[in-house]
Amino acid sequence: GKFRVFLKCTLENVTDLMLPPDENWYFRVFQLHDSQVKCMSCGEIHENDIYFDLVGKKDKEGSRGTSNYIGKCKFCSKNSSIDYINNSFSMYKAENSESYKSVASFDCRGWEIVEWLPKGNFRAACSENGNVVEDIDLSEGDWAGYDDEADCVLGVYEFSCKIELFKQAQQFLLC
Repeated sequence: GKFRVFLKCTLENVTDLMLPPDENWYFRVFQLHDSQVKCMSCGEIHENDIYFDLVGKKDKEGSRGTSNYIGKCKFCSKNSSIDYINNSFSMYKAENSESYKSVASFDCRGWEIVEWLPKGNFRAACSENGNVVEDIDLSEGDWAGYDDEADCVLGVYEFSCKIELFKQAQQFLLC
């Protein structure tokens, strides 16, 4: 299925919050219990979260296609994949503060994304002067910093996300 990742947080003097496409994005897929992954083919439980970046592609075994993430069940050897849907990436801006906004979409084959885990080095800009802030850690849900040049506190608070299944609108060619 196709899944959208939505982000919601409160921003203080910050805009353009994002996890860069070349950073690893961490997900929990088809969760049964905490930190468990279930193969949709054989039903065996795996205990690892998955991660991949939106830029890199790997060759699919036995196919000419590529995917951002390819996993193989260690029990039944079934291959499953996840692909970032091109042009679906967007930044979380100051005007989005305290509202859910879609930040990326994925096409999943054999996996079901149930949670986005905010690991990795997020990036944002100070809304006062545009200075870029790197290495923002949101793994605990909140982050605070200070911009000396703008003389202001920076913050990302109450980070949350949700995943929604969606159907892509079909396009028809009229001849």
